[in-house]
Amino acid sequence: VLPGAALRIAGNGSLGGVATSGLSLNSQVNSLPALVLDTDYNPGTGLNAQIRLQGGFGMALQIAVPEFNSALNMGTFGDGTAFLGGYGATEIQYLAPTLGVGADCQFLQVRVRAANFG
Repeated sequence: VLPGAALRIAGNGSLGGVATSGLSLNSQVNSLPALVLDTDYNPGTGLNAQIRLQGGFGMALQIAVPEFNSALNMGTFGDGTAFLGGYGATEIQYLAPTLGVGADCQFLQVRVRAANFG
């Protein structure tokens, strides 16, 4: 996956025969590759065993369904420093009861409140 590009998968089986050579996610400054989950599932360590990070700037794991209910552990994707984001123009809600982070990462919860200008 080239810098700035996204690969959408519906499950670990979507990657087919790349398990032997790995899935290369190539990054450069200000341009991360993205792996997009098209369905509500936790890819677990099966996906991580296939990821090969290159470029030194990390990757993004994105969600493409409006309501995502599967708990994720971000420490199991790539080197554990992946960014979690939404893919598409619609609102994406992470509704799982937990979100795991990598050992060297910190989780910051930001709550945004809409202003009423009426």
